[in-house]
Amino acid sequence: MKDQSEVVRSYLRGDLDIVQLTTVDILDICSKQPKKCPVIVLVLDESVGGDQIMSLKIKSVSDLLGAKVAVAANSFGPFVLEQALKSIDLSIDDASMMPMLVSEMPSALYDRKIDAAVLYPPNSEKVRSIGGKTIFDSSEIPGQILDVLAVSPSAYSSRAEDVSVIVSGWFKAHQYALNNEVSSIAFMASSLNLSPDEFKQLLKGIAFYPKAHKQSKLMQTQGIVELNIENVRQSMQNLNFISLDTPSPKISDRFLP
Repeated sequence: MKDQSEVVRSYLRGDLDIVQLTTVDILDICSKQPKKCPVIVLVLDESVGGDQIMSLKIKSVSDLLGAKVAVAANSFGPFVLEQALKSIDLSIDDASMMPMLVSEMPSALYDRKIDAAVLYPPNSEKVRSIGGKTIFDSSEIPGQILDVLAVSPSAYSSRAEDVSVIVSGWFKAHQYALNNEVSSIAFMASSLNLSPDEFKQLLKGIAFYPKAHKQSKLMQTQGIVELNIENVRQSMQNLNFISLDTPSPKISDRFLP
């Protein structure tokens, strides 16, 4: 699918049973359709620099004042933008948000239709190839952006075997990539139209946790995932993106191998 907002819409329509999204997007789902609030079953990665605000002309976050900033048509882009502006005591109202597909942002920057954009790989690398620079990234907000695998309540209760196979497959894929690093890097880079070196540079902005004991620790009570959700919830409530009565997604380690 083209971006996270399309995944959210497809899940809400009932077209998808299992999704990979940020916890920002998961809370967005829980706000819009509480009965479909999904269950988090795996932490796919933590963004430690991969999610970025980039520009061809703006040099710093302070220059975002009054700027036109592209964001995806969901809560994630505004969340990142709000975190950046908050770091210099500005609010999201101090910039002008321009909703669009993430895939359209590189050309919009090049054509000067926007001043900056909130994006992530591989589109961030397309922007870099045309001279774009990063002015803020997720390394400045540690623990705030987690990509998770989440399952609909119905699939969680009725398709446990299928979900278990998918989760197990994720661990096997990481082990395969570790054992076959050169060929795996080449394959994944090619799928994103990047060189192996560009792909390895991209991976520096993403932290993976491909060990079952580490995943269990992340998902335990008062663990990283639960604390992340509470922090994200607070920010989204401050932005009026979700209401106070929005339920939190359940967190389950039952499918870990």
